[in-house]
Amino acid sequence: MRLPSTRQMLLAVPVILLSAGCGLSPRKDPTVFLVLAPGAAEVVIPMIARTDLHIGVGPVTLPRYLDRPQLVTRVDATELTVHEFARWSAPLGALVADAIGENLMNYLAAGSVRTHPWAAADRPNVSVRIAIRQFEPVAPDSAVLRARWEVVDADGQPIGEPQASHHRTAAAVGPKAEALALSRLIGLLAADIAGVVRSVNVTR
Repeated sequence: MRLPSTRQMLLAVPVILLSAGCGLSPRKDPTVFLVLAPGAAEVVIPMIARTDLHIGVGPVTLPRYLDRPQLVTRVDATELTVHEFARWSAPLGALVADAIGENLMNYLAAGSVRTHPWAAADRPNVSVRIAIRQFEPVAPDSAVLRARWEVVDADGQPIGEPQASHHRTAAAVGPKAEALALSRLIGLLAADIAGVVRSVNVTR
């Protein structure tokens, strides 16, 4: 058998390298980054301007299974799916607080709305503490939110009784559609909160 010449071997090297390069070409990152969209619920409530209210939102607490960068979908009562390539653009608790704050500003036309934590010199005269119990898409076509929350005064003392909210909405399949459904739920929760906060009397 005749062996290839040195010249033939040298000519083959670029072909081999080119083939290897094709296999190593970078692939597009499939990850999508999600946010919550204020106003997605399209809630209609009578507008009462409360410019005397300086509202604080937070702290917002989440169950441990939701306190992660990835979107989580509930399959059934005991099974969850964690979507590695669908991620929140910031910690979910912070996104929830920001979205609730923007919705409250739209519903109440408050003097200001800020999220926890805040400086002592910038302390709100009324705030809402929120404990999320469930907040995820539920296969095959819905999303659910369960939360307990309470309104407190500038000194952290409760105003009225603790409240509970439980909402469900339709959700199409896919991270973007599911994030939109979760945004609608946050809008409904914010409307619940606004209905209580709008009647609060403040002293400063």
